[in-house]
Amino acid sequence: MKKIRQIVLFSVLFGLLLSTKSSSNSGRGASSGFPPAGVPESDAAAWREGLREAYALEQKGEHKRAAAILARYEALADRHFDTRYAATTFLYLGNNAYMRSDYTAAVRAYLRARTAAQRTGDREILSSASLNLSSLYLQHHAVGDAFQTAAEGVFELADPAFRSLEQVQRAKLAAARGDLNSARRLFLQAVDQARGIAAPALEATAWTSLGRAALDCGALMEAENALFNAYRTERVFGITHSPLTLRSVAELRLAQGDPRSALRFFDLALEASRKQNRPLLAWRYLYGRGLALTGLGDRDGAREAFRAAVEDLESSPVRSLPTDALRVSGGARLSAVYDAFVTASADIAVAEREPAALADALTASEAYRAAALRNSTEYTSRWRQETPAEYEEALREIESAYTLWQRRSGDAERKLQAWRLRLAEIEASAEMPAGKARPRVTFARDLLARIRLPPDHAALVFHLGERGSFVFAGAGGAWEVRRLPPRESLAVRIRSWTERIQKGESVTAEAQALYRDLLGTLSPTVRSRTHWLVALDGALFELPLGALMPSAGRYLIEEHSVQIIPGLWSLESEKVHWTGPAVGVADAVYNTADSRFAGLSRGLFGASEGSPLARLAASADELDAAERSLAQPMVKLTGRDASLAGLAGALRKQPAILHFAAHVLAAPGHPEDSLMALSLGLDGNPELLGPEWIGAREVRSRLVFLSGCRSGRGRILPAEGLMGLARAWLYAGARNVVATHWPTLDEQGSLAAGFYRHWAAGASAAESLRRAQVEAIQAGFWRAEPRHWAAYFVIGSPE
Repeated sequence: MKKIRQIVLFSVLFGLLLSTKSSSNSGRGASSGFPPAGVPESDAAAWREGLREAYALEQKGEHKRAAAILARYEALADRHFDTRYAATTFLYLGNNAYMRSDYTAAVRAYLRARTAAQRTGDREILSSASLNLSSLYLQHHAVGDAFQTAAEGVFELADPAFRSLEQVQRAKLAAARGDLNSARRLFLQAVDQARGIAAPALEATAWTSLGRAALDCGALMEAENALFNAYRTERVFGITHSPLTLRSVAELRLAQGDPRSALRFFDLALEASRKQNRPLLAWRYLYGRGLALTGLGDRDGAREAFRAAVEDLESSPVRSLPTDALRVSGGARLSAVYDAFVTASADIAVAEREPAALADALTASEAYRAAALRNSTEYTSRWRQETPAEYEEALREIESAYTLWQRRSGDAERKLQAWRLRLAEIEASAEMPAGKARPRVTFARDLLARIRLPPDHAALVFHLGERGSFVFAGAGGAWEVRRLPPRESLAVRIRSWTERIQKGESVTAEAQALYRDLLGTLSPTVRSRTHWLVALDGALFELPLGALMPSAGRYLIEEHSVQIIPGLWSLESEKVHWTGPAVGVADAVYNTADSRFAGLSRGLFGASEGSPLARLAASADELDAAERSLAQPMVKLTGRDASLAGLAGALRKQPAILHFAAHVLAAPGHPEDSLMALSLGLDGNPELLGPEWIGAREVRSRLVFLSGCRSGRGRILPAEGLMGLARAWLYAGARNVVATHWPTLDEQGSLAAGFYRHWAAGASAAESLRRAQVEAIQAGFWRAEPRHWAAYFVIGSPE
């Protein structure tokens, strides 16, 4: 029983489900099956002693020394993969990486441990690896992935310590989905189980986790009771207070309006973290100190605490999760820290016109802006060099799930979740090509000095934060900052305004008011620049900037081109010479009654049922008009050729231009995201082009033009910004994407034709779009209405 308590203490001391019971050096652990088949007894003995030594060092918090020992046996575990020793080694490697906050290494090691355990039939290690992965995903806000992973690998095991750990994780998952009642029941069961095996450390962790869940739901009295029980349990049994318990009490005191007490507990948590050799999490406590000092009115002290939190994040070896999907879900976890420092610094910059504070605010804002996209675009082109066959299989399964979704199958979303996670884990398991390290966005202090804007360009960077909203603007080597209205009020005004535009209503007054509040206070130097490079945030991604009005009767787009950029980092993109063809995809087969359909089944959209997707016959004319404007031949994929197979073949030619004119549908599970409908397959169901398929391709196009209804639709996430099809093409490597905010009236593609005419004449994507939009305004009648031309926007890296 003492051994179990030691292991549980190591497993939950920091609030993590690092279950090592199955891989301890007890008789049921690493020593079983000794020596492993094919391993000389002398090597096996050293292996066993190495695992014991690493385990002992982990308990002491000496994670670097433990990592060095485990590294010596990793190659041995690879050679003897189908043994319990190998599974144990990988599990230890994962736990060690997790404790060092190297999440890429942790995910990879846990996946290897899980595979080895599956091969050997070791349910304990399989469950340990699955629960640890689930905990890691949950920590990074990938709630669906956490549920899926826990469900796939957990068994009803006899070990009471493990059952209690499992209950804690199940309770955390329930709390993450907002089900506090179920979470409370599971946490209390874990408390009872921990008491039954005399494991006070696990009992305290269960109480702390319940307190945090209650705190997140605003149930402060329940949080107070649970955290008091955790604190008392640790004190009664002589357990060093957990940094997580102390931090939770501090956050409770903040919520109760007692910042002075909160500050004391944050300091205690920071001290406890350092004593327990967990300095990589110092940013959590420093951020909390900043919040407490803000509550005490100490503006300068709060700013320095937030600065220390950001610098700790940037200087530590903390690594993000190893795939785009998981990086995106984890972005919100860190964005609040950067947001706090941005706001504290920008407040001073506005009030005191302090250049250093402005530089701090803008640099911190850029440090996490679209960081996952930046890391991904640098990494995936290397990773795709060795994409495993099982990755393509997973993509086919996702396509199958899309078909189920079209049939209104209740199983579709579950299958999509499972296979999307499988895609992420395949990528996480892949090794980088030799000599290539995973890139990472850093807090670049020389950022502003590196930015060199052409004389007729200005850069505008928006920050809509929880505590304050600002716009940073640069032109002619100088930067300025202006305060904006609160983000909540801006979001309401923007949505109301865009809805009225789409209805064709008069919006002149609000267009002028929004311009005045967002841009009207910028200096004449900035407003005089012809070309604007704009990094958006939050609800501003829904804003048709070109339709704002500096004055009555004149739109912003008549004075400025608008290039939306993911961040200032995109201004440093390398120059590329494009020589590939132009490829157009249009006039797909959407109905089995279409004479071009060659399938064997009526499918979902049979003629007697009526197709929910009308044929876009005019879209073929749109390609013809684009071809004439470009004055170069276009490879046209129409009819049955407008398919995934046809598109894959075209991409192998590395097209410079990709133009789509097709229906765009809401995505399952995330209706705010989009899928593009291509031609019906042989089963009579349309193929759906989604972000997963796009992201798996190497796309080196200068331009992707998405001429579809709301093709620019997507979730807007903290730190990452706009998701959806536009981001998927940028992630795949496209330089720029033209997309739409809402359905347009341009069936003949006249605006696209105008765009390509200016593009062929040498204008940039943003300037080509501006000229085409101005031509629409000058054409009069319905074309001059903003509901027609203002829907289009261009996002990507300027040329």
